[in-house]
Amino acid sequence: MLWRVSLILFIVLCGGFVRFVDAIPRPIEGELPQGDAIVVLTGGTARLEAAGRLFRAGSAPEIFISGVHNDVKPRELAKLMGLDEAMTDCCLTIGFAAQTTRGNAAEISDWAARRTVRKIVFVTNQAHMLRALSELRRAVTKIEIIPYPVVNPEVNPEYVWQRPGVLLSLLMEYVKFLFAGAHRLLHLELNY
Repeated sequence: MLWRVSLILFIVLCGGFVRFVDAIPRPIEGELPQGDAIVVLTGGTARLEAAGRLFRAGSAPEIFISGVHNDVKPRELAKLMGLDEAMTDCCLTIGFAAQTTRGNAAEISDWAARRTVRKIVFVTNQAHMLRALSELRRAVTKIEIIPYPVVNPEVNPEYVWQRPGVLLSLLMEYVKFLFAGAHRLLHLELNY
């Protein structure tokens, strides 16, 4: 009997993983998204470069970077994003508090509460987007979020079945996604 339950659980988890991979947002092509701000999570230069390209193209008038290490200077980030150093004073806000995806969501929520932001262009890598969106939508309920997924060629879901490293990376993200969902579910249960 236990092996049947284990087999059913395994099949459900495998099916969930396939759906998870299929649901990962694909890169946006065509018109650039428009918002009141670009919000980017740290964790890779490709994310910062994408946020810089969006800003330079006029996607939004300001950028908020969440989860920056205390030792990083604004001018360094501006350089990585291809921005003029003068932009650090007018258009770039940096959050140093977040250390986790849930922390990013809280930091973004605090930042947005001090502004009149109604729509953000949200930048993170493609594989991380589902979990990050889930956490962010829980933290900021009155802001429209436009996902802008950045493709990491090393962890591209298009190659999930061909590369063991990609499969492992996406499996780890899937497990984190499940834990985030369980945390949210338990939190809701405890609050009633």
